[in-house]
Amino acid sequence: MSAWVACVGAFLIGGIPTAYLAGRWCRGVDVRQHGSGNVGATNAVRVLGKKIGIAVFVVDLLKGALPVLCLQELALGAVSIGGDRALARILLALCAVAGHVFTPFLGFKGGKGVATGAGALLAGFPGLFGICALVWVLVYAPTRVVSISSLAGLAALAVAGLWTDYSGPVKGLFFLIFVFLTWTHRSNISRLIRGEELSFKK
Repeated sequence: MSAWVACVGAFLIGGIPTAYLAGRWCRGVDVRQHGSGNVGATNAVRVLGKKIGIAVFVVDLLKGALPVLCLQELALGAVSIGGDRALARILLALCAVAGHVFTPFLGFKGGKGVATGAGALLAGFPGLFGICALVWVLVYAPTRVVSISSLAGLAALAVAGLWTDYSGPVKGLFFLIFVFLTWTHRSNISRLIRGEELSFKK
């Protein structure tokens, strides 16, 4: 039961619609009606400005990090996890990301999950986070396109995760997160193919 409580808690924390709340409180606008329409940090920067957008990004990071840091002991109560802390951490990370993508507070329609996933990765797997962040920066520097940088970072997670010493289920969940967040970027991938994806100019 404790593992279910931890997973639901991670989902609800991840589901807090930061960009939507910031838009309502700070600008009196619904970010879903502006820019890309996405309830995430990137659209928050475009619609609400850099300062508010960065604040949204930081909170979205925390939405992923806090469940991993605070709910790990509850998640370990599951017999199926059997004391595997890495498995508990990545399971909580997946739940937090799912909460962000399918936020119950906005009709189960949320953001792309990258910032929340990055926060969870930073809290639970800092080495892998460093690899993914480095790849993100290396791709973003010449392209200035957040989506393609995020997809590159996700690919790095899938590949680097295979070379870790974690158990098979943990590696499988790394790959599942890669597949899941690639799926959330399907509209971005379509725009990239058409050459219509937005970028941040230098």
